[in-house]
Amino acid sequence: MRKVIVHDDEIGIEIKKGKFSRILEGGVYYAWGDKEIIVKKNYSRIEFDNMDKNAFAKNKSVANKVYEKNIASDEVLIHFVDGIYHGWCIGAARNFYWKNAGDYTFKSINIRNIIVDESEVDRSVLEKMVSDYLRKVKVDEGMVALVFVDGKFYRKLEAGTYFYWNIDKDVTVKIFDTRVMNLTLTKQELVTLDKVTLRLNATVEYVFSDIVKYGTEVRDGLTVLYQKAQLALREAVSEVKLDDLLSDREQLTNRIFDSIKSSAEELFIDVKSAAVVDIILPGEIRDIMNTVLVAEKKAQASNIARREEVASTRTLLNTAKLMDENKTLYHLKELEYIEKICSGAGKLTIGGKNVIKQLTDMIAEEQ
Repeated sequence: MRKVIVHDDEIGIEIKKGKFSRILEGGVYYAWGDKEIIVKKNYSRIEFDNMDKNAFAKNKSVANKVYEKNIASDEVLIHFVDGIYHGWCIGAARNFYWKNAGDYTFKSINIRNIIVDESEVDRSVLEKMVSDYLRKVKVDEGMVALVFVDGKFYRKLEAGTYFYWNIDKDVTVKIFDTRVMNLTLTKQELVTLDKVTLRLNATVEYVFSDIVKYGTEVRDGLTVLYQKAQLALREAVSEVKLDDLLSDREQLTNRIFDSIKSSAEELFIDVKSAAVVDIILPGEIRDIMNTVLVAEKKAQASNIARREEVASTRTLLNTAKLMDENKTLYHLKELEYIEKICSGAGKLTIGGKNVIKQLTDMIAEEQ
């Protein structure tokens, strides 16, 4: 014999020989032999385990103690007690709820509508229902989501939060970025027309031109775009010599951009720009180019020095001609030099004579 206590907020279900016998409300009971007592909370949906629902429904002691609510195979039933969410169930079934738990209300939703309409059910309730059967997806600003049902495109979702059923169908959600994105190609080893091997870094900016077509008609599109960009780089570099490549990088960039943009259109990708970021030369080529650069700079410096020397000599010659033709200008030049000498020395004596005084006297005589 086993003593069983059923509290006021509980219900006892008595089972004899594996079949439902009666409902037991708060109190003390004893089970022995083939009798079993199962205790459940009286505010919950009745879980039958292995108990026969039909036998339960037909029992006279049940009629005034439970609500019976039937739902179709394509429906979900949500129940509230005194306005508070308490649970939900799915699938074609007879469902029973204890009447003494409070004031029950029910809400049925058709799961054929994969995306739940939030006008039917409050989001706070849906948040509590999230499970393997009801899933949640958040689509951030600048993103879109494509919903596929049993492998077929179903619907595009803009930015927002959504709930969707995943009960009797295979539902998958793929999220795509609609903003301008960057594809980087690093250390691409290429050969120029004059057989110089170099490495090149490049970037490609792109945006999806048609998300739905990209998501439904293209497989692994970004990998394909990367390969097309590699091919465009290889073709463009192979058609120019190293000197031309280094002297006119913009022309190379334009050729690469035109090639990638054209080939990306069939992927429903719009290429906004393409740019060669770095050109990395082999060590020996780099040393040769540095030597050439140093030689060029030295030659330029030498030319500049010679030009300055010629200009200086020409200026002196012109000055001499002017002074030779104009005595006043000659004396003014003398006075300029005398002034410079006088301003730079306080007292200067040569051979016992004061040169500064002599120069001052010369100035006085000139005047």
